[in-house]
Amino acid sequence: MNKELLVKRIEGLIEFNQGKISEMNEKLTQNFVHNFSWYGEDLFMHHFKNDMYKALLIDINEYDYRFGAKRILTSEIERLKAYTSSPYQVRENSTGTLHREVSTWKFICMLQLLKEYEEWAKVIA
Repeated sequence: MNKELLVKRIEGLIEFNQGKISEMNEKLTQNFVHNFSWYGEDLFMHHFKNDMYKALLIDINEYDYRFGAKRILTSEIERLKAYTSSPYQVRENSTGTLHREVSTWKFICMLQLLKEYEEWAKVIA
């Protein structure tokens, strides 16, 4: 995979997530109290991953000429590994139930992104 294919892949994921976010937002607008329990977690995860994909895309587009897409991706992998290897990232002692849940969702997203980025790094030229 070259840089152009990686960029297209990331753009496709951003578009997919935006579609899911719009879909879930519409359902929340219709009946927030009922639908939040069904869509809250997925909505958070799509937003979080979208933000991460957008940041990666900006880095690749702005710094590829200096570092190369593979080095940028490797740097992001190292950052995710550092975050996910820390036992303190899931906030078990938070007083807010939702805060603990969101902390867990964020951790799960980072593990998923780490796996995805590692797969991309194996095949990028």
